[in-house]
Amino acid sequence: MREAMNIDNTYTIHQIVKNTLREASERFSYVVVKGERYRDENGRLIPRRNANYMEFPDIAKEFNMEIDINYYLEKTVGLCARFINNDDKYQPPPSHKVIQLKDSDEKEKQIDIYSQNEAKK
Repeated sequence: MREAMNIDNTYTIHQIVKNTLREASERFSYVVVKGERYRDENGRLIPRRNANYMEFPDIAKEFNMEIDINYYLEKTVGLCARFINNDDKYQPPPSHKVIQLKDSDEKEKQIDIYSQNEAKK
């Protein structure tokens, strides 16, 4: 990397990047486990980051860690909600404030949010 800043450098930027960046490593499997929420030095809850709760499946099994099913269900429900948006069962009633919106883009966005929330119930 230091040679890239040398005044006698003859490498192109592409060659420098290719020589500097490592090849991608192999992929690995992980599961998101339940755990206590982290707090800062003032005792306030830190927003949950899934990276803090990732474990290798073998480790999670060995230490009997509980898998966070809600994490996986939220993703699944979000995907499925878009498929069922057209079902009348999950559409807002005609008297709902979403139906009264004039802007069609905003109306579709709000209907999508409403449908996803109804599907989660």
